[in-house]
Amino acid sequence: MKYYDFLVNAIGNSIEDPAKLPKGYQLIGHVVLLSIHPDLLPLADVIGELTLEFESRSKSVGVRMGPTRGQKRIPNYKLVAGSKNTTTTHTENGIEFKLNPMRITFSRGNVNERIFLSQQVSSDEHVVDMFACVGQFSLPIAFHSGANVLAIDINDLAYDFLCQNIRMNEVHENMTAVLGDCRDVTFRDADRIVMGYLHDTVDYLPHALNGLRFRGGIIHMHSLVHGNDERKIRNTIITESSEYGFMAKISSRPIKKYSPGVSHMVFDINLDSNR
Repeated sequence: MKYYDFLVNAIGNSIEDPAKLPKGYQLIGHVVLLSIHPDLLPLADVIGELTLEFESRSKSVGVRMGPTRGQKRIPNYKLVAGSKNTTTTHTENGIEFKLNPMRITFSRGNVNERIFLSQQVSSDEHVVDMFACVGQFSLPIAFHSGANVLAIDINDLAYDFLCQNIRMNEVHENMTAVLGDCRDVTFRDADRIVMGYLHDTVDYLPHALNGLRFRGGIIHMHSLVHGNDERKIRNTIITESSEYGFMAKISSRPIKKYSPGVSHMVFDINLDSNR
């Protein structure tokens, strides 16, 4: 039985509009993350307990109470059912990620991008992850390609988990973590740079361009794209790249729908020196 049908059978007769019940959830380790219609928030505890009953792998259920906050990307979830211990280990594509998804942003919706990116990197590359969090992109790259990886994050809790994950996945010989604002961290001669941040990411592009090898390289820039703003972002990338002595060839890929009229996209920027 599907999750939605399970909820309808359990409490559908007791609510005004069963169509507002959640259709699915994210399972990260043993923690279920739910988005619930505002009208059903008074029933969050009930839905949480039913979710524990439905999902045998779960031990904790958190409900989204608002948007992710600030540069440190702090999620806004409330524990509504199950264990208060929400630190967990999530296994994906051969990688173990230790984290607390109630306090650290981790989206399972990006799994295909994580797999895709790890397959693009060769062992002789120097890769910089400017927004590493717990290593969502950088760990698979280091583990599967053997490339040298520098992973930077500004969130001290994410950094602690990142360091643990480097040791747990045994990539400590080719992966280094740094705590700080990526714009304050000096790096040079990168072959490839990952910018897995969504809000005004293009503002960080100059620092990425400054950290590339003289001959150029590749930047994977994630961004939220509102409506028809893709062309505007592309033009900004071309202008900024030219100012740093690079010619940019850009391709873009949708990752997922973020909200009505807003998409999460990746801009793959191939840069050649024109100096």
